Amino acid sequence: MKQIFAWLFAAIFFAAGCAQSPDLAEPVRGGGYENADGLVIVAACPPATRTDIEEGKSTWEAGDRITVVYDGAAYEYTAAEAGPTTAFTSEAGIADYDASKPLTAYYPATTAEGVVAVEAERTIALDAESQSNPARAPLVGLPTSGNLAEGALEVTFRNIFSVIELRIDAGELASAAQSLTVEPADEAAFEGFLSFEGTVDPETLALTPAENGTGNSLVFNFAEGVDLTKPQTIKFPVGRFRSEAGLRLTLGTADGKSYSKNIYKTGITSYAEQGGVFRAKHMAKALYAFAPQGGISTADDLIEFAAAVNAGETLAPWQDDKGVVVLLDDIDLAEVTEWTPIGAATSKLASNALSITSGRPFTGYFDGQGHTIRNLKMVCKAAQATSAWGFFGAVANGAVVENLIFDASCSLEDKATAGTDCGVVAGLVYEATVRNVVNKASIAFDGAAPDETRMTIGMVGLAFADKNGARLEKLVNHGALTATSGGNTKNGATGIHVGGIVGFSSNKSNTTAVVTIAECANYGDLDTQVARASGIVAAANRYTEIENCVNEGDNVNAFATVNSARIGNITCITAVGSKITNTVNRGNVICKTSGAAGGIICLVNDDGNAFVGCENYGLVITDRASYKGTLFGQCNKAARFSDCIAQGDLGAYEDGSYALVGVNYTNYMSYIGDHNATAVHVNSQNILYYPNGSQVPAEPEFGVNLSSVELNAQGSNAAVVQLSSVDYDWTVSADGDWVHVTDLSDAPVVSGVRDSGVQYIKIGADANTKTAPRSAVVTFASTDGSKSATVRVDQQARGEAFPSKWVFQASTLPLYGSSWTDDNVIPATSGAAGFISVVRGDANASAAFKRSVVTNRPAVSTMVEGDYWLYTFPVENLAARSVVDFNATMAGEANSPKYFIVEYLDGGVWKSVEADLLTAPENPAVRYTYKCSGTATGSSYQHATVMQTMRFENAVTDGEVKIRCRAVGPYTCAGGTQNITATNAASSIPPYGFTGSYVQNFGTATPRDTKKVLCLGNSFSYYSNPAWMLKEIAWREGHALNIKAHFKGSQTLTQHLSLGFSTDVIEQGGYDFAFLQDQSQNPANYGRDATASILTGLTTLADKVRAASPSCKVILEETWTFSSASYGGFTDFPTFETYNDAGAKAMAKAAGTWVSPIGPAFRQVREGGSGINLYYSDSKHQSEYGAYLKACVNYLVLFGERFGADPADCGLNPDKAAYLRSVAEQIVLGNEGDYFIER
Repeated sequence: MKQIFAWLFAAIFFAAGCAQSPDLAEPVRGGGYENADGLVIVAACPPATRTDIEEGKSTWEAGDRITVVYDGAAYEYTAAEAGPTTAFTSEAGIADYDASKPLTAYYPATTAEGVVAVEAERTIALDAESQSNPARAPLVGLPTSGNLAEGALEVTFRNIFSVIELRIDAGELASAAQSLTVEPADEAAFEGFLSFEGTVDPETLALTPAENGTGNSLVFNFAEGVDLTKPQTIKFPVGRFRSEAGLRLTLGTADGKSYSKNIYKTGITSYAEQGGVFRAKHMAKALYAFAPQGGISTADDLIEFAAAVNAGETLAPWQDDKGVVVLLDDIDLAEVTEWTPIGAATSKLASNALSITSGRPFTGYFDGQGHTIRNLKMVCKAAQATSAWGFFGAVANGAVVENLIFDASCSLEDKATAGTDCGVVAGLVYEATVRNVVNKASIAFDGAAPDETRMTIGMVGLAFADKNGARLEKLVNHGALTATSGGNTKNGATGIHVGGIVGFSSNKSNTTAVVTIAECANYGDLDTQVARASGIVAAANRYTEIENCVNEGDNVNAFATVNSARIGNITCITAVGSKITNTVNRGNVICKTSGAAGGIICLVNDDGNAFVGCENYGLVITDRASYKGTLFGQCNKAARFSDCIAQGDLGAYEDGSYALVGVNYTNYMSYIGDHNATAVHVNSQNILYYPNGSQVPAEPEFGVNLSSVELNAQGSNAAVVQLSSVDYDWTVSADGDWVHVTDLSDAPVVSGVRDSGVQYIKIGADANTKTAPRSAVVTFASTDGSKSATVRVDQQARGEAFPSKWVFQASTLPLYGSSWTDDNVIPATSGAAGFISVVRGDANASAAFKRSVVTNRPAVSTMVEGDYWLYTFPVENLAARSVVDFNATMAGEANSPKYFIVEYLDGGVWKSVEADLLTAPENPAVRYTYKCSGTATGSSYQHATVMQTMRFENAVTDGEVKIRCRAVGPYTCAGGTQNITATNAASSIPPYGFTGSYVQNFGTATPRDTKKVLCLGNSFSYYSNPAWMLKEIAWREGHALNIKAHFKGSQTLTQHLSLGFSTDVIEQGGYDFAFLQDQSQNPANYGRDATASILTGLTTLADKVRAASPSCKVILEETWTFSSASYGGFTDFPTFETYNDAGAKAMAKAAGTWVSPIGPAFRQVREGGSGINLYYSDSKHQSEYGAYLKACVNYLVLFGERFGADPADCGLNPDKAAYLRSVAEQIVLGNEGDYFIER
């Protein structure tokens, strides 16, 4: 390990071993430091070797600062000259030195507490060969002996953190590199942290993080002009971690794209530790070249790829850097008139053994990345027996096909005249995996299929396991399935098999390799004339395991041979080794020609079969006298049944009249299906019937398990009670019309029948619009009047509806997490009465939303045109002509809706702020308020900042104020067409530091004027939402502000020039004022070095604003200084303040802008005695009080008038808010000339 030495020289000589030095009055003579006062620090950086920690600090530069902490005080020392060894001096250094007292030295300079850091984000510059001042790795030093010896105190520095060295080459990319992000390759396999702020034990190097002092990503922004077209060396310190899967590097480019690579794939540990003592490492990796990945972008690419597979040629042109064939876009195949499958092959299945007889199966990895195949018309005309046919023909030998969508413009028609396996995705899946595929294509068989000819059709035709197994996972079919008989009259293995997911599945004889069909769903209806047809798999033959699947499709069958069809809605038949677990059928089985039929399965055909947690809720209709049942058609086997529910009804077809028997809890065992004494597990303990799906035995006495329930004011937390009524039919009523009594599906309940199991009843309520709580009683009574039980319902009083605020972070997650995912309610995290939900448009009402919380961010998938986020605010009275101010931050993934309009319900009519509506370039008829970027997370995100001020012409009394963000137009953020089942399609509200939403009632006043204001900035502009506060402050003073903004973390003004959302909002034009907020250290950096690129960013952006808004007054925000990261690298507040103030003014003067003196206001508050903390817990970003102070300063800059008698406190402590306003007035008013403000 490299060691850096510092010698501390006392100004007079004294003997080694002295407990305390005398007064240091005169300098030591000799050693070259005759003119030094006090201690002089000489730090040496000897040249490093390849085995050392490189670039922790290989050479000192003039102006470098270190901190020596001694006797409870911190002393700053500065290097006078550059070099591997140099002298550090201080104007106020250590005057007396006592060797018995601890002394610790730190690089870079820090505080008396010894705070050290690996920054989560910073900007780096490169020269021709490597980074300038490359790693800047923190060091800590201790004396190697306790006394001065021969005039010198030797101090040994050690690296606190390990250093990673990379060679990066972006020469093949079309756009300049902007940033490099380092993250765990797999969060689940990562322990520790990448970024750090806290303290270090100088003896052991053990670390103690500050609150929120660790993080799992590092972001390096490349300075303007960085050239990565040639390989460059980048070195950086990292925190302490162990990652079994290594690290992921993501290179972001100026065109908004990103390129990722994983390094240390076999694992990495960033430190060594023995006996509690830590040691840093140097970790170097070879060159990483980032290049555009291969992939399939067009129809021609896809056809060429298919031809290459079928010819056995290389697939490299279509593979990414991991060797995966990837779709890079949706593919339209409208011009393809004859499709040749990818992996065209034939196979032979005989005696439960399968072999490929000709052709080349696909054996690689294919990732559709959620993209859609359109207009693919697949027509199988093959006369060659045993052809595998579909988008893929045969998929074999460990191949994977995943993440693909076939939309409704596609179709599969099997017109074959010989035995074929046909599937939309693949004809044959042999020892391979297909997963995460959605099909909306129609599936039809209309071929010629003589007897003894097996034919299969579905999303997959045939799935077969040999040694390792085959897996079909998360396949979802929406396409209708139709099939003629083709002349085949067989109902066994040589018949025609039609399945919503797969036609036929089996394994090799004498093996136990499994075909797994997991988490699949069929929503397509079947209309067939074949002997075997099912929603999931027509024949679950040998060793087929069906898990967690659902069938919702109806299965209508008219097999030509009467009494011969075998129809089941999950499968028609099971054989040895097969089982079905936790699988549900809700579709109806309808046999028009007296086929054998079962709700789950038709024929249970092996003693070893198992049915666990299987549930049927559909009808089973057939005129057949036997072999029919709500669960199975026939079971004369000792197959295991457990926790199954036979809930559907049974009836005769009778020419479509459906004469039902009326299955209920008293007779259901008579209709579950034909079975004999061998079926020992077919009994009422293993197969249940509960009206509510309950499996909990009821109490013997009539009653409920709860005597009272408490509901919240929003009415979002309905309570579930358990009713026991074994011997009585019953009724239920409530003495308050605001109380809802429903079943678990939210269907109203007024009565029920006796049941041996508990019956679950949900008690809910309307939102309470009153400020007082209310109560009601729900009464359950037996119909004979002899029994009753009551539940008291208490509902909380509502809080005030306004203001309502939503902040999504770990501390607030308990307030909204489960209520969002379970109940579609996001209550205001501020405790107010407002809440958010999502609502389907009329055209999509039948489809369920998929709600989730990901890293504290509430998200909803499957949102499409017409669906909306709904904000609801219960109120007793909202006066006519009230103004409500609506603010939100919104995000969307690539396949989520792009355009949204903000609307408010006024007098029963949905209205919008017409003046703020924009026109979609794709279609001028689509008008919108805001758009989403398609990137919700990662370094390339851009969120929509939504600010709308709306006046309600009509009063709302004892009702609800409603505002919605409705998806308009069919377009996705990625430019495609919306698909309700698409992946990567979540719309979401970002987590903190962004504020999710803030909605306030401004009252009924009419403002004196309206000004349009542009705001561009980063986290110093969005933490605690100062722009939203500015609107509220201005309104209270009589001014309306129409603010348009874009905020993105860590951005410089130069970077805003390349952000699409920033340029879009600039080009809207018509601005009176524009606030521009640069990266937090840039003004100070400019004040110290007058870096031209920093000024260029301001002048270019200001000119762009003026070009779109010629009369606009552009204002540069002079942001505040902070203590984090060693005062931003400036060592102390005074230095930082001096450079920051000088730099901001110099930049503004050169660019012809005003200055908003937020930083000086922060300084006055910080140095005063108010005790108000303007900083967030990271000692850098603004707290709510800091955001309010910023808003006050910006208000005064705009209008130049003192605050009135009734100012807005924005929900803060009134006394503290008043103090901050007074400081803002002192800083701005009367000092406008200092800040170039000319109104």
